[in-house]
Amino acid sequence: MKINDKLRELRTVLGLSRKKFAAACGLSLTAISYFENGERIPSEESLRKIIDAFHINGERFFRDLDLDTERHLRKISIDERWLRRQYVEKELPAAQIAGQYGYSKSTVLSRLREYQIPRRPKFGHAGPQPPSQYPEVVSYLCEGRGDPLKVLDGLSSREALILGKRLGLGKTPVQTLESIGAELNLTRERVRQIQNLALRKLSSLPGLRNRHAAS
Repeated sequence: MKINDKLRELRTVLGLSRKKFAAACGLSLTAISYFENGERIPSEESLRKIIDAFHINGERFFRDLDLDTERHLRKISIDERWLRRQYVEKELPAAQIAGQYGYSKSTVLSRLREYQIPRRPKFGHAGPQPPSQYPEVVSYLCEGRGDPLKVLDGLSSREALILGKRLGLGKTPVQTLESIGAELNLTRERVRQIQNLALRKLSSLPGLRNRHAAS
């Protein structure tokens, strides 16, 4: 039996919607939809989450499946633009992309190499990396042209706080999205959204834009 048919049959027997099924086993609704539609082949880690969530006999579950054959018949496809958005723009780590969307980490890393998407340095090797969005604003603030703290006056207190921590403005050490999120009780993605909103606001300030253009 194909894995997508097996998962659909299991969910039907349990009487669960895709949303409830996904929540119960700790996978995203998107991943379960792709699995059932045969658009992606789940990693063994994802299958183990499903087995553990519903206390399924693993030996019986895998008995009728030929996962190795199915994986070799079709290369697992990941859309290049989608992957660039998750890894480059949202700055999600490969392991998080894999876990949220039901891939294996090795698959994500393989597609990064295939699409020639540069890997980010590991934290601790090159330190926290600056935001990739609005580089002209980032360089203006980081290179000490003008008074960066005065520029931040146009932001909300939370936006200014997060951007100051991300860029190491004033006497604040540069921090990662993760460390700021832990400090402010926010998710990494939420910190990234606030950071990019602040950068977008600053990019529209005529004074900042004109001074940068003249440099």
